[in-house]
Amino acid sequence: MSKRPLKLENYGISKELYNELRWFCLQYPAKVKRLNTLRNGFNDFRLSDVPQGTDVSKPTEKRALRALRIREDIEAIEQAAIMVDAELYQYILRNVTEGVRFEELDVPCGRRQFFEARRVFFMCLADSKEKS
Repeated sequence: MSKRPLKLENYGISKELYNELRWFCLQYPAKVKRLNTLRNGFNDFRLSDVPQGTDVSKPTEKRALRALRIREDIEAIEQAAIMVDAELYQYILRNVTEGVRFEELDVPCGRRQFFEARRVFFMCLADSKEKS
């Protein structure tokens, strides 16, 4: 089944930017999993994990910075969905991050309203990505 174009030009989003945002959203589940792994790693950090030698290394700091960047990406996606519609954000998230089709979501609104909210979501996400 081919995907219909979203006609996001009216929202200032080119086809290329849409594709970038779409793939960014599809990384959401992996980012959540990676963040949880990094967070668990802080509890498992042992003194023996500290590198020995003359190189100055800060493994805990690097891990914390990676976790922070991933958390910022996750929050950007979640906040864009919440900004669009607090009632629909869970459905928008499942659609854009997991690829769950509208027909499978049991959305409490019509198709046209949902896809309009989805277009606004991408506009908000583009704005937040532009600022960061």
